[in-house]
Amino acid sequence: MKRRITTKPVLNCVSVSDAKTLLIIEGSEDDAFLLSLIEQAESYAQRYMNRPIMAQTYTYYFDGFDSVLRLYTEGVNSVTLKYDDINGSEQTLSAEDYYFDQYSYPSLIEFPAGWPLVSDRPNSIRVEVISGYAASQDVPDGIKTGVLLMVGHLYNNREGSSDRKVNIVPLGISSFLDQYRVFG
Repeated sequence: MKRRITTKPVLNCVSVSDAKTLLIIEGSEDDAFLLSLIEQAESYAQRYMNRPIMAQTYTYYFDGFDSVLRLYTEGVNSVTLKYDDINGSEQTLSAEDYYFDQYSYPSLIEFPAGWPLVSDRPNSIRVEVISGYAASQDVPDGIKTGVLLMVGHLYNNREGSSDRKVNIVPLGISSFLDQYRVFG
């Protein structure tokens, strides 16, 4: 099983305005920089939590059907299952031909009536998964707070080193993101 992001999120979970409020910034000179920091902070948070924040599409690649396909992505909203038949033509499996358990982690796709014959080529089965929150107002406040704390840290510490001691805040970034972290 291999996985890659095929459609990145088009929205962010927090806005430049949210970051400016946190950092007490009134002008717009740093808006582009803040947007970049938001994107970096969200990327970090997603890797740290092992889950997507905003809606995005992943494609999983399998070399053949198994009794169960496991999707290691939290918050799966929908799946589309495509495969190459024995003639090498792409087919889309009807949702009636499999059972999708989106509430388990990992999410499971089971084939109660068996599965079709597929090509013996690598990556002959592709599962397109849409996962993540559709709108920023759906994102839990703890995730947003963790992202904003990271933005604040990156904004105020712009270099790779410092001559001053930096301490971890007890209720800092990881305290907020740990509530939503997925292991496995």
